[in-house]
Amino acid sequence: VWSMAGEDLQSLEDLFVSAPDQKYFLGQSHPGVLDCAVFGHLSQFLYIGMDFPHKNYLKENCPGLLRFMEHFKETYFPDWETLCERQPNDALRDDGPRMQSMKTKMKGMAFGTAVIFIAVGAVVYHKYRTPSS
Repeated sequence: VWSMAGEDLQSLEDLFVSAPDQKYFLGQSHPGVLDCAVFGHLSQFLYIGMDFPHKNYLKENCPGLLRFMEHFKETYFPDWETLCERQPNDALRDDGPRMQSMKTKMKGMAFGTAVIFIAVGAVVYHKYRTPSS
């Protein structure tokens, strides 16, 4: 599987460097769907702090793709580092609006469940405890 991935990366490298001095795939002056898809996929290998075999292959064999990735990142995500910082998950704070809404819904569900349980119990009780005429 890794060798197939290497071949795919090499194909992308060959396609990108086929036109010298280009910034985007297929010689376009602006990014297209292919550029966005390639950036999205390769950024997982290059910019996540894990050692993927793909990352090593790119660094050793694909200088054109590395140049493309850096250009794309700097042009369209100049605040990349800030965007990738760990953010607090305020949605799960006890006093947050989402948690308050969830607590209110859970109380309502608990009340509804209790009412149904009591009603079913009353029906069963009357059905089996009341002498039939």
